[in-house]
Amino acid sequence: MNAPFIKVFKHGVSCLDSMPKYFNLLKEEAVKDLDKYPKSITKAIRYIKQDAPIEQLEEIRNLVNYAIWKRKLKSE
Repeated sequence: MNAPFIKVFKHGVSCLDSMPKYFNLLKEEAVKDLDKYPKSITKAIRYIKQDAPIEQLEEIRNLVNYAIWKRKLKSE
């Protein structure tokens, strides 16, 4: 399994930013299901949405992707 890296293009938009329809669907489902996660996840999502500096967003994304990747490796 490869590490989950996000490709960033010259103009600074990642490949994930180019999928607005997909994210609209995710947003609708995520708002409904946010209560089923631990409070720490809810607080982290709120921080990302409201308070996180733009400069930190890519770092936060990489940290979360890395943690998920490590967890998946552990479960294999």
